[in-house]
Amino acid sequence: MRPVSVELVRRRYESLSFRERSVLDRIMDGLLNKQIAYELGISMRTVEVHRSRIMQKMEAPSFANLVIQVTTMNILSDDFASQAALGPGAVALVAKSKGISHTNWLVS
Repeated sequence: MRPVSVELVRRRYESLSFRERSVLDRIMDGLLNKQIAYELGISMRTVEVHRSRIMQKMEAPSFANLVIQVTTMNILSDDFASQAALGPGAVALVAKSKGISHTNWLVS
């Protein structure tokens, strides 16, 4: 998979609706679909639909790719990025497993 520019990922993020961003924030906090649904007062099926649309709009082929895009490109507010449920160590492990060096996560 080829690296994408920070600007491109930011445009993708900006294409998310307010509700999709709310779901994404909670995904990054490590919440389960059931917990997200409860917090937002929506059904689990609605969370699943938002999650699917997030993956499509962010053009993320996997959850690991989505996490790397969001955490390394500082799309979310500092609060969410610094408290990402997987933490920087897990993100580094995912990146390493994909053959991505931490020095080239961001490509502009």
